[in-house]
Amino acid sequence: MRLVLFPLALLMGAVTAARNWLFDIKVLKAVSVDCPVISIGNLTVGGNGKTPLTVMIACKLRELGYRPFIVTRGYGGSLRGPVQVVGNNSPSEVGDEPLLLLEKTGCPVVISRARAAGVEYALAQNLGNVALLDDGFQHRWLRRDLDLLCVSSGSGAELEKFVQGELLPMGRFRESRDRALSRAGAVVWVNRSSVSSDEQSVLRAEALLPAGLPSFQAGLEVDGIFSLESGAAANLSEVVAFSGIAQPEGFFRTLESMAIRVAGRCAFPDHHVFSRADLEQVRAVHPELPLVCTEKDATKLHSLDKAKIHVLRTHLNVQSSDSFFRMIVASIERKMNAVPREQSMRRLQAEATRVETPTVPS
Repeated sequence: MRLVLFPLALLMGAVTAARNWLFDIKVLKAVSVDCPVISIGNLTVGGNGKTPLTVMIACKLRELGYRPFIVTRGYGGSLRGPVQVVGNNSPSEVGDEPLLLLEKTGCPVVISRARAAGVEYALAQNLGNVALLDDGFQHRWLRRDLDLLCVSSGSGAELEKFVQGELLPMGRFRESRDRALSRAGAVVWVNRSSVSSDEQSVLRAEALLPAGLPSFQAGLEVDGIFSLESGAAANLSEVVAFSGIAQPEGFFRTLESMAIRVAGRCAFPDHHVFSRADLEQVRAVHPELPLVCTEKDATKLHSLDKAKIHVLRTHLNVQSSDSFFRMIVASIERKMNAVPREQSMRRLQAEATRVETPTVPS
């Protein structure tokens, strides 16, 4: 099988390298917007913790007095945008992650397949003054002021895949690891379970980073398990866990670290839209036991029977958070200080290129 996949991976590498080169030499040109843009993205398919990192950054920036808004593609939704997400949107319209981002941050969330158009829309609607670009690392059509790269570090196996760096379809990488790292502003190693990362594996992976590239460790902290029906906190000892997220092992490990026996595990594909039949299937595993899902899954259960269903609520913490946010704030302030001059230059360019309509004598 690897003999078949290897030439496809070489082709993938050649295509992405050519595309990035065209951006580097400015044949393909990124759009600049009149506000700071912080991109939170990843190099591989599957869960890398970018959503909880986006939530943490948005909440902190609002606490610091900024007005962040989030622009996302809205994977799994039918709307192309730009359009602002509202609470009564369905996952089939906007996707599950935008609804989770709105619920967890309270910040404006905009769906837009064309991210620059999404930022311009948000600015025109006066939704905020700092754009957080969700899953934006490969979307180079929009110029950003800081690129944060999330790497999953929850297990030795995940870190080994980062070390191997194999491109799709042989591995999980969307583009060349080393070339991508050269344009990152910082790397955030995200452990999406409450179990400690393998230290030796982390060191092996960190050794691949370019000299001087800042890196930070981040991990999930548990807020508790809550009933989806009542919202009340629950103290559970044995459950059936189900999820529709990439790499659900971290979710299961977190439950076990809480001294909860996971009697049944039901893993659905990432972004899975749950049906009544799906819940019946999960309940049939151990009918007497309560069910537990992730917050992302909970956004897709509002129209279904939530009896005996609970949600694990968590938040992300970054070690050396003062240094982390100093870096982010410095990027924001540099852009904000430069914006008036950029606006003035654009006006001068517009004046210089405008063709006056000649007056035709009567």
